[in-house]
Amino acid sequence: MKQKAEGEQYAKFKEAEGNLYAKIKKAKVLRAFADAQGFYVKTLMNSFGGNYTAMRDYMMINNRMFENIARINSDAVQGLQSMISIGTNGGDSLEGGSNGVN
Repeated sequence: MKQKAEGEQYAKFKEAEGNLYAKIKKAKVLRAFADAQGFYVKTLMNSFGGNYTAMRDYMMINNRMFENIARINSDAVQGLQSMISIGTNGGDSLEGGSNGVN
């Protein structure tokens, strides 16, 4: 029984050790990714002469942010089309009402 308990304890220890190793590896990968992103942003900033606004606009265009905003707005308006009605006053003029008063 003692050997069985020690074996189970050893197995749990090795499992925990393996989990710790995997988490350390994952943290190193995340750190390397963050460092690479930082280098990318620093390089871009230098390319734009330190002009943050120009760099931000470039990144927004490059990542298609404006296209995504236009698509989202278009989808939202299409969802509202059945609820939108355009009423007219019956007159031909935009300035005058149906009774001809300006």
